Amino acid sequence: MSLSNYSVNKPVSITMLFIGIVIVGVVSLLKLPVELKPNISYGDISIIVSVRGGMPPQEVESMVTKPIGYGLNSSPASIWILPRWKQEKNFPR
Repeated sequence: MSLSNYSVNKPVSITMLFIGIVIVGVVSLLKLPVELKPNISYGDISIIVSVRGGMPPQEVESMVTKPIGYGLNSSPASIWILPRWKQEKNFPR
C-alpha cells in the first residue's frame, strides 16, 4: 500500500501524525535555550524636544513638530512619527 492510498483510506491517522509532529516542534521550540535563539533587535530612535514658554499645542505642532517630521521623512528609511504631548511644567534638563 502506497503512502497516498494509506492517507486517503485513513485520514484520521495522518491527521494525528501531523498533529503529533506539530506538538513535538512546539515543545522543542519552547525548550530551546536562549543561546541558540537568533539575536533580534529593533533599532529605535527617540527625539525629545522640550519647549518652554507656555506655547499652546497648536503652535508647538506647527513650529516644532512638523518641521522635525518633514526633515525626518526625507530620509530613505521608513519612519513612524508619534508625537506625545507632555503636560508637565517641570521638564528634565
